[in-house]
Amino acid sequence: MPDAATHRSGAMAAMAAVNIAEASAGRQVDVIEALVSTLIAHGVASLPDLLEPATSPNHRQLFHSWLALGGATYLLRCLHRWQPEEPFERIVRTVGKAACVAYVAHLALDALTPRSLPMVGRI
Repeated sequence: MPDAATHRSGAMAAMAAVNIAEASAGRQVDVIEALVSTLIAHGVASLPDLLEPATSPNHRQLFHSWLALGGATYLLRCLHRWQPEEPFERIVRTVGKAACVAYVAHLALDALTPRSLPMVGRI
């Protein structure tokens, strides 16, 4: 099972990849915004484990599920398409995207383990 350090590294790598992909696609990426979003991803990387602590091998429920992964991915897509006009909206978009990328990266790493992810949660 990936540990907290692995989740943080994965989230930072995923956020850096998103920023590089956006820059490669011709979208203007602010360097400070890219650095801040990567640091936010680092900080949010363990959020699923804070919501559902790994107290047993069967700790994965709703927040560690394919449903949660799909929801976070959809929210990330919505945030990616959003073109904010106000400075506060840009901050919300940056923080939201970083949090979603970190969440998706966390669940993607957990999906690669032998127990993988439940569809919705275990009963």
